[in-house]
Amino acid sequence: MLSALSFRLIDATISRFDLVQYPDSNSAFDLLLLNPSLIKEVIEQLIRRYQTNQLELAEKISESRIFEGKPKKIKRVGIFYHRYFNGGTEKVIFHQIPLLIENGFEIFLITEIIDKKQEYFLPSEVKRICLPKEFQNGRAQGLFRALQHNKIDLIIYHAPCSPTLFFDNLVVRSCGSAFIVTCHNFAPSTISLFSPHWGKYSSYFKTVDALITLTSVERDLFSAYEIPSFLIPNPLFPPICAKGASDLEPRPSSFDKNKKHIIWIGRLENIQKNYIEAMEIFKNICSTLPDVTCHIIGKGETPLEEKYVRQFISDNDLEQRIIYEGFLTSADKCFKYADIHLMTSTFECFPMVLSEAMSYGVPTVLYEMPYLELIKNNKGCISVPRHHVEKASQEILRLLTNETERHDCSQKTSEAYRSYLASNLSHIQGLMSLIHKIEEARVAKPQRNDSFIELWESFVSFQTETNYQPKVNIKEIQISAYDQKKISRYDNCLSFFLNFAPKDSYRYSFSKRIAKWLYSIIKDKNIKRQD
Repeated sequence: MLSALSFRLIDATISRFDLVQYPDSNSAFDLLLLNPSLIKEVIEQLIRRYQTNQLELAEKISESRIFEGKPKKIKRVGIFYHRYFNGGTEKVIFHQIPLLIENGFEIFLITEIIDKKQEYFLPSEVKRICLPKEFQNGRAQGLFRALQHNKIDLIIYHAPCSPTLFFDNLVVRSCGSAFIVTCHNFAPSTISLFSPHWGKYSSYFKTVDALITLTSVERDLFSAYEIPSFLIPNPLFPPICAKGASDLEPRPSSFDKNKKHIIWIGRLENIQKNYIEAMEIFKNICSTLPDVTCHIIGKGETPLEEKYVRQFISDNDLEQRIIYEGFLTSADKCFKYADIHLMTSTFECFPMVLSEAMSYGVPTVLYEMPYLELIKNNKGCISVPRHHVEKASQEILRLLTNETERHDCSQKTSEAYRSYLASNLSHIQGLMSLIHKIEEARVAKPQRNDSFIELWESFVSFQTETNYQPKVNIKEIQISAYDQKKISRYDNCLSFFLNFAPKDSYRYSFSKRIAKWLYSIIKDKNIKRQD
């Protein structure tokens, strides 16, 4: 009875909170959390109430005291991503964990899936926490329990586009822990694909302690919205001097020392990674040069992507020329023996695969992404227009057929990589600096840039308009071949029937009445089945 009464009273109080308008809604929200023993119940009911309208709540409480930085020592760090295998973000976490352990932090890896057969290596001292994917399945309760039981001081959140980000942040901040988001998705490209959601990004990110960006373009963009944004690169690999590797090291069986080798590494996905275009480029290379082997390394989200790759290889009789390696937790040996690296992503933030290729001095041919911090000096990497399969093929062929030029490109790649390492803070240096600022509550909001925001929101508005799909006129609907065949058959049958029962005849009207009667019986049965 007490539990039911508590629920009703909180629900009634939140109903009153709903009526309070901004900016008074911020202080009203602070009053909702006045009783420490009821914070968990209040947050859970807010999540239920605003499940389908998170943006409204975010805008109402963005200046609440719950989101103010408070001085505290950070010793226990939770790292969140929905999984720990098959992807670049997962590789970042794989390298980030030991760096934090070396600096004295206790680490908790928080995921929604655990699959130890596919996952990257995890140090034994790291504790695992698994959360439900949905709030209706107890996600908030699981996160509260994890934070309070393990006394986690900071969450590093690697899923900036997660639909649970705002509520996860709300739970974390209500427990007195800090919340950092790492933006792995390149914002302009994401907005171009999902422009109606841009408002959520800026509103949600305003409530976090800090936002880590991987490009200076995004740092400036988010800073214009008064979001504390910091440019911190992904963990980078030390430069590898021994390009070409020692013959004493075991060479992967698919890397014949008498042939040239091109590698493509990534998730088998076609909106961002464009693996189908990579296959076409490899096909062009194989049709021109006989002594080249191409390697596809990675896997898709479903078996269909792998099936496509294998079918493409089979259909083009390229079984000995294009090797599907599948997913590898470590591609070190592939880079040691690769001559060229192909990257067909149309947007990235700080691709780990590119930094690894550059650390080995492997020349990369990639689609144009001029904002990437690693290649702003335009050395060592060859950019071609996006989706230009022929141009990418030509550049690879040019390097493969000119030993001197390929060696020169490799040298420039190594020099560019060393230059970047020498002139930029490392990942752990940037992260430690940010953590110290959070510990001392010194993370200041940048100054709002209204002229920049006006320009940017005009672009977003225009992009929304260009993505708008009006209702299609019936006459414009594209009919499939199967439906066209059905229509043709119907026309043939109707013509045949009208020979025996011409329109306006008794036979035609009688047949029509029978057809209507049969249709009504079928319709009634379908309605009952649905009920």
